[in-house]
Amino acid sequence: MTDEAQEGSGERLTLRLIVRELFERFFSLERGWLCTFKELFTEPGPMIRRYIDGERLVYANPFAYLLVGIAINALVQKTVGFQTSTIEQVLSNPELTPGQVLVIQDLQRLLFKNLLYLSLVILIPFAILLRLFFRRSEFNLAEMVMFALYTVGHTAMFAVVVLPLGMLLSLHPAIIGMPLTLAYFSFAALGFFGGRVLTVLKTCAAYLLGLGSSGVAILLATFLYIILFQLSYFKGGDGWNLITAADQGATTVAQSLIEKGSDVNMTLRRTPLHVAVDRGHLEFVDLLLSKGADVDARDHRGQVPMLFAIRRQHTAIIQRLMEAGADVFRLNFSHGDQAGKAVLIQRLRDLSRRRQQAVRTKPIQPRQAPHPTPQPGTSQHRRSSRTRSRQTRVDHQRTPV
Repeated sequence: MTDEAQEGSGERLTLRLIVRELFERFFSLERGWLCTFKELFTEPGPMIRRYIDGERLVYANPFAYLLVGIAINALVQKTVGFQTSTIEQVLSNPELTPGQVLVIQDLQRLLFKNLLYLSLVILIPFAILLRLFFRRSEFNLAEMVMFALYTVGHTAMFAVVVLPLGMLLSLHPAIIGMPLTLAYFSFAALGFFGGRVLTVLKTCAAYLLGLGSSGVAILLATFLYIILFQLSYFKGGDGWNLITAADQGATTVAQSLIEKGSDVNMTLRRTPLHVAVDRGHLEFVDLLLSKGADVDARDHRGQVPMLFAIRRQHTAIIQRLMEAGADVFRLNFSHGDQAGKAVLIQRLRDLSRRRQQAVRTKPIQPRQAPHPTPQPGTSQHRRSSRTRSRQTRVDHQRTPV
């Protein structure tokens, strides 16, 4: 019986055993995920050598570690809004036509959704170049792949620090991340291959050449994608107008167009407000309303923007349109609008409830008590009588004869 089989036998399987092994697998400093994470920080080269030499039950699987690293990277990108800010940078460029913006947005979303495949595109040439540069070492190509899997997966987790710091300092993450990544690869290679300066130079060259070759492959794939599927969109387009800007949510472009005199109520079957509401671009809706867009404008089918907000159930936009004075009592709801109608009714109830609460909490001003009528015989009564007599004499003197 092998050592692995002996280690896994000897105790009957129970729920307590399952929980204990799960806890040890993920949170033990002596084996499992937390142990792998700790040693990849403190001594990555020797740790990878021990894995290659046979201590595989102690550490997390390198393929699984890469997957976890990429998942953490994607989660951080979404949490800090890196993907959104990257797309907004494209939308803020008025020199691009709407068709070009559409193609670039599709490519960006495609890249963000396939981070695993991008990592593999970088990892494979990196491992091959390592084998080429260190061909006199004792390690074969498969062992170089193990080194690349662990190190690339670990550097993917650097996004936890690099992305927030880059956005805080208004720097591109690559400016911070690239030196940090090269330093880590060098540190890992010194413990894995041995040597000094030459090991660092070879490792950095392998990574940069692998990154460059993967970049060329991605550019070629992008070019083929545009040629085969998006060429008409990329070449076409007559430039921006408020309709196309509303479709893309390009608020910066719309602001520039309005400043140049574009009509916020222009109509091409629908107005910009119809399109922005339908797409759910709240910031764009706020811009149009602040510039005087007609909140009850009709499209070619006689539908108002509020109907699109109800159908899409954009509750925040429904609130904005109501605050802008949209007429919600003349809407013609179809059978498919019942869910949106329920949302509208709920928003109306919420608005009515807030107004009632505002009325209830408004402080009531105390009513001033009327001045009491002076009693006859008092000094106050005599003073008021003399005042009325003097006023009567003045009025008689002013009366013309």
